[in-house]
Amino acid sequence: MQKTNFKTRLLALLTAVFMVVMCVPFAAFADDDEIMDIKYYANNGSKLLSSGQFHKSWGEYTLLDSLQNGDIPEGQKLVGWTSTADSSKVLKGTYSWDDLSKYAQGGALSLDAVFESEAPATQNVGLVYYDFTNKVKALEKEVTVSADKTSFTAEEVKAYLPDGYELEDATKTSFDIAGGYVSIPVVKKAVPTTKTIKINYYSEAEKKQIAEDEITVAADATSVNTSNLTAPKGYKINETGDLQIRDGYVYVAVSKVEVPTTKTIKINYYSESENKQISEVDMTVGINDTYINTSKLTAPKGYKINETGDLQIRDGYVYVAVSKVEVPTTKTIKINYYSEAEEKQIAEVEMTVGINDTYINTSKLTAPEGYKLVLSGDLAIRDGYVYAAVNKIGSKTVKINYYSEAEEKQIAEVEMTVAPDATCVNTSKLTAPTGYELVEVGDLPIRDGYVYAAVRKVSTKEVKINFYCPEEKKQVAEPTVVVNADATYVNSSAYAALVPAGYELAEVGDMPIRDGYVYAEVRKVATKTIKINYYSEAEEKQIAEVEMTVPADATYVNTSKLTAPAGYELVLAGDLPIRDGYVYAAVRKVPTTTIKISYVDEATDKEVGTEDLVVNQGTTVVNFNVLKSVPAGYELCEVGDFYVGNGSAKVMVRKTKSNNGSSSSSASSSSNKTTTASSKAEQKVVKAAAAPANTTKVLPKTGASNVAPLLGGSLAVVALLMGYGVYGLVLRKKD
Repeated sequence: MQKTNFKTRLLALLTAVFMVVMCVPFAAFADDDEIMDIKYYANNGSKLLSSGQFHKSWGEYTLLDSLQNGDIPEGQKLVGWTSTADSSKVLKGTYSWDDLSKYAQGGALSLDAVFESEAPATQNVGLVYYDFTNKVKALEKEVTVSADKTSFTAEEVKAYLPDGYELEDATKTSFDIAGGYVSIPVVKKAVPTTKTIKINYYSEAEKKQIAEDEITVAADATSVNTSNLTAPKGYKINETGDLQIRDGYVYVAVSKVEVPTTKTIKINYYSESENKQISEVDMTVGINDTYINTSKLTAPKGYKINETGDLQIRDGYVYVAVSKVEVPTTKTIKINYYSEAEEKQIAEVEMTVGINDTYINTSKLTAPEGYKLVLSGDLAIRDGYVYAAVNKIGSKTVKINYYSEAEEKQIAEVEMTVAPDATCVNTSKLTAPTGYELVEVGDLPIRDGYVYAAVRKVSTKEVKINFYCPEEKKQVAEPTVVVNADATYVNSSAYAALVPAGYELAEVGDMPIRDGYVYAEVRKVATKTIKINYYSEAEEKQIAEVEMTVPADATYVNTSKLTAPAGYELVLAGDLPIRDGYVYAAVRKVPTTTIKISYVDEATDKEVGTEDLVVNQGTTVVNFNVLKSVPAGYELCEVGDFYVGNGSAKVMVRKTKSNNGSSSSSASSSSNKTTTASSKAEQKVVKAAAAPANTTKVLPKTGASNVAPLLGGSLAVVALLMGYGVYGLVLRKKD
């Protein structure tokens, strides 16, 4: 074996020493921290309660502020600690190293618990109800209340009032506690001489209560005689005599009596200047009416009523003073120049005509500047108005024939105003009927006043309009509109007419469709109710009178908002004035025709039902929603308009489907999904660990700890072993 030389051995030794020196600072640094042992005692140091350590590097230390129940004497609480070094000062809370060091001895701090008695949480109070009038104690009641309570409210003492008594001073609101007692003056209640019972008037024929009245009777009464009862208006009591009082009620059987609701009076039209009666007519009024308003009267021909307002009914007569009127020879009418192409009134001018004139010739009329009359000849005067249709000069009206070649029928026909020299209409100006699209794009020729526009069916969908009022926090209506299947929005103009009465749209424009719904915000507007008087001058009678709700400040109603009674059409178009809550809408009869509707099953192509549909003569297109006799168990296959120009129409229907099975399955699936989701959610719940007992406050540690010396020593040992290993390796290589 070869020997190593001196230099080699020296090198190995220096390596080991170097590694030991590098580890020494760790151990030295770890030993810099100081530790104070703290012990908590009770009973003057005879009982150890807890212990802990305070490392100087922590900076602060919080003394123990709670103990287990067994360590606290009964009826007392922990208020702090005193040290053996200075028992005169009570310590509690958080201290620095220097502050606690003042009370430590030999690096240790011994503390003794300081207790004090706890105030009781409750007190027992005697409520003494005393009748000073009769000098007797009516009741003494002991109650337990909070220790800090000093008085009772009137409501609190009323809760224990002895039977037959009431507070002597009903206005007193507070009763003080004095010496553990509350003195409450009381008096005996007055003995009632009467009682209130209820009379149940019940109609056995109608099986319902008609009325329930209260009456006062003697306190000891056990029955009520029917002579003391009054039956509800329009009813009579079925029996007479004494009726028993049961549990404060008397059952009285009643039945309806026929009560006249009207009476006939006579109107005496009398001319005082001529000293004679002009006429006497009968009139029916309400049974209880005591007067009649002159607005309900019609003066004899050639006379006028001299006064306005309410006229008294005396012994079945009404005296109405009248006088002759000058018979006018002329009257003033209004000419309504209306552009149907623009759907607006262009002008309204007054004209004087003969009193008996019923029409005016267009030769007497002058169209507004830039317009020309559509018709020539005699125009009827209706309710003081003449409707004169006009068109802009330099324009002509053509008809657009929307025709489905696949269905071999006309879908719709609409009018359009174009330039006088126009020979075609571009499809960009056309709007296909709902549920259809134009087949061609570009210019379509005008031939003999018509434009042929081929259309084809497109799939549609129903969209619900959610009219919601944020002010009232509720939905006020939810109508449905039909749009093309690929539509992603609906313009507010499509549902503006569906806004409920008394509301208006808050937003207009294109509104997005979300999950089959359009959110349409509305707000309340002040409204009033008016009546529309549909009157036929040719028949000299009212055809119908309907109510309509309009904005409170409205002064007119546009005819676009009106629907003439079946078999009639409006005479005028445009704005009709509101006068005294009424709108006069002149109508005239229109001839009708009956369309034969054949309902055909789309699956079997067999007729399953029919319907006779009455429409205005000349009608070529109607909407599916006018059909009233769809066969039971079937539903329409289409929506929108359909052609009836040939006097008959075939309407395709299909059998309705029951969704009960799919709904049940869907509900079950939904239930299963909900359960699964709940299970997964429960699996993800992590319970928080319980907080440790509060013995000492844990503060952030700064500097070294007790682990540092152990770590430093461990590193020193490892360094020695590594040095020894290197030394051995060098020796082995040399040997």
